[in-house]
Amino acid sequence: MGSPRVTWSLLVAACLVLLAACDGDDGEVVVEMGDNWFEPEELTVEAGQPITFDNIGQVPHNAIDVDGAWGTDEVIEAGESQTITIDEPGTYTYLCTFHAPADASAGMVGTLTVVEEGEADQPDAGAADDRVEEVDPVEPTGVTRAVPEDYPTIQSAVDAADPGDLVLVEPGTYREQVDVATEQLVIRGTDRNEVVLDGEGEREMGIIVTADGVAIENMTVRDVTTNGFYWTGVTGFRGSYLTAVNAGTYGIYGFDSTDGVFEHSYASGSADAGFYIGQCADCRTILNDVTAEHNALGFSGTNASNSLYLVNSVWRHNGAGIVPNTLDSQRYPPSRGTVIAGNLVEANDNLDAPVLSGTWPAFGTGILLAGGVDHEVRDNVVRDHPANGIAATPNLSQNFWQAGGNVIRGNVVTGSGQADLVAAAPSARGGDCFADNDIGRSLPRALTRARPCEGTAVPSVGSYRQTLLLVGHLAQFPGERRAQTMEQPPPEPGEHEQLPDGADAAVVPAVDVFDTYEGVDLDAVARPDVTTGEAGQRELLVAGFPVAQMGGWQWYFGVAGWLLPAVALLGLAATAVVDLVRREDLAGTRRGSWLAVVVVPAVVMLVTWWPAAVVVSLVASLAYLLGGGPTLPRGRRWLAVGGALGTVLVLTPVLVGAGALVAGLL
Repeated sequence: MGSPRVTWSLLVAACLVLLAACDGDDGEVVVEMGDNWFEPEELTVEAGQPITFDNIGQVPHNAIDVDGAWGTDEVIEAGESQTITIDEPGTYTYLCTFHAPADASAGMVGTLTVVEEGEADQPDAGAADDRVEEVDPVEPTGVTRAVPEDYPTIQSAVDAADPGDLVLVEPGTYREQVDVATEQLVIRGTDRNEVVLDGEGEREMGIIVTADGVAIENMTVRDVTTNGFYWTGVTGFRGSYLTAVNAGTYGIYGFDSTDGVFEHSYASGSADAGFYIGQCADCRTILNDVTAEHNALGFSGTNASNSLYLVNSVWRHNGAGIVPNTLDSQRYPPSRGTVIAGNLVEANDNLDAPVLSGTWPAFGTGILLAGGVDHEVRDNVVRDHPANGIAATPNLSQNFWQAGGNVIRGNVVTGSGQADLVAAAPSARGGDCFADNDIGRSLPRALTRARPCEGTAVPSVGSYRQTLLLVGHLAQFPGERRAQTMEQPPPEPGEHEQLPDGADAAVVPAVDVFDTYEGVDLDAVARPDVTTGEAGQRELLVAGFPVAQMGGWQWYFGVAGWLLPAVALLGLAATAVVDLVRREDLAGTRRGSWLAVVVVPAVVMLVTWWPAAVVVSLVASLAYLLGGGPTLPRGRRWLAVGGALGTVLVLTPVLVGAGALVAGLL
C-alpha cells in the first residue's frame, strides 16, 4: 500500500512503463517480473545485448535457464533489478525457480532467443493464455502407488502415475520437493500429522502442481523457503485436510487457477499469507473450514475476482486477518466479487508472526478490502483488533486503486482500537454500503447512516485520514522484521483432524469441484455462534488520529496530508465568519443566510470530515469572501484565500510527495 497522491503515482508509473517499453542508448532491453509472470514472455535479443530483469512484483523472483546455461542471482527482491548478457546464440527456456517446476513445464516461464548481432527482431508481445477452461474427467483407475512400499519417494510415485491413479503415502518424513505434471491424480497421506514433507529450510516448495484436476489430501508441509502446497495455471484443484507450517511466502496457494476448493486445512508461519488465491478473473473457488494463525496475513487474494468464497473459517493471531487486494504486479485488476461470510476473525495483531513489507500496512486489522470492488462481507464475527475491524481502503500500485461498491452487512464487530467500520477516501462507485452491523465506533462518524445499503446514500463519504495512516504505516515498516528464520519457527500446530476414511476414502480427482461441492450451502452461511465478550480498549483519537499508536512517518503524513489543509480550510471559514459578525451593513436575515451558508458546512466538515462536506465548506467560504461583499481589505482577503488554496492544492501535495520519495514509497 502506498501514498494517495495520484499525480505523483501516475507520473512515476508512466515513467516506469516508458523505460520498460523502450531500449536504452546501450541497446538494453527490460523484462518485467511480476507476480508470477515475465513480460514479455518471448523475447529476441542479440548476443551480448544487455537484458535487465526488473522485479516489479511484491515477492522475490529470479530468471534461471532451465539447462543452467545462464541465470540471474538466486534472489532478486521486490523493487530490485539485475542486468545480464548472454553471448552464445540459441533459444533458451527460463523460469523463476520460486514459481515454476524445475522442468519449466508451467508457471512463471519465459523464452529468450539470442541471435547474432544485427539479426534481432522487435520483442514479441508475449504468449496468450492457453489454459484449458474445461477438463474432461477420467475414471479412477483403481491403481494405488504406495510410498515407500512400492516407490521410495513421493516424486518417483508421481512420475510413474497415470491420470486417475492414487498416490498413497505412509507416515514418515520426506525430504523432497514434489513436482506434479500429471493431471487428475489424487495424492494422499495415510496420516495428516505423520506424513510430513520437510523442506529443512532449504527446499523452495513442498508440492507444486502444474496439471489440471489434481487433489492433495491429508498431509503436512513444513519449513520451505517459498510455498507449501502450490497449484499454478490449472483448471481444477483441491486441497483437503492439509497442514502448512513455516513457509517463506505462502502456505496453501492457488495462482492463476480456477475451479478449486481448500477445505479443512491449517496454515501458520507464512511470511505473506497462510492461504492465497490470486490472479483469477473468474476464480470459482471455495475456502471452507480452514484456520490460519501466526501468518503475516491469514488470507491474501490479489486480483482474485468473482465466485470466490471464504466461509466458515477461523483467522486469528496473524498480523492481519483477511485481505483481498488489488495490485498491478498481477493480471486482472481490480480484485472484485469475493464473498466473506460466516468467519471468526479475531486478535490479528501478532508482532511475532513473520512478515514481508507489503503486508505491513494491514497490521492490526480484521478484514481489509484494499482497492477492491463489489466484495460482500456478511455475517462475520470480527473482534479484538488494535487498528480496525472491517475497513475498505484505496491501494497504490502502479495505479491508484480505489475501493467501492462493497457491501458490509450483518457483522458483529467489537474491540477495535480505532474503529469497528472504516471507509477510507477517495472511493470508487460512490463508496461502500453498510447495513445491520452490530458495531461501536465508525470512521468517518455517521458512516452507517450516510451509506446505507437501501435508500438514499451520501456520495463520497470516507476518511482521508485512514488512507494517510496506511501510507505512514508502510513507510514505518521495520526493515529488520523480515520473514522468520528456521531458528524462530511459529508455535507447533498440534494434532489436526484426519481425512474421514483415510486411506480407504474414495478417489476423487479435482474436476468440476466448484459446481459439485457439497461441503457447504453457500446461500445459508450463518454468523458464528460465539460469545463476543466485552469491547476492548478504544484508542484515543485526536482529530481522527490514534495518537498513541502513531509512529514518526504516520505523524508526518497525518500533519502534512490532513491536519495542515484542515487548519487552512477551517481558518478560511473562520475568516468569513468573523467578517460576517463584524459587518454592520447586513440586515439580520441576510446576515443569517450567509452565516448558515458558511457555518453549517464548516461544522459538518469539522464533525464528519466527509470529502463532500470539505468541498462544500471550501466553496461556501470562497463564495462569501469573493462574492459576498466582505469588508476585509482586498489584500487580507486574497491572502486568506490564497493561503488556503495554496496549502490545499500546492503545499500539501508537495509535502506528501516529498515524504513518499524520502520514505521510498515512490
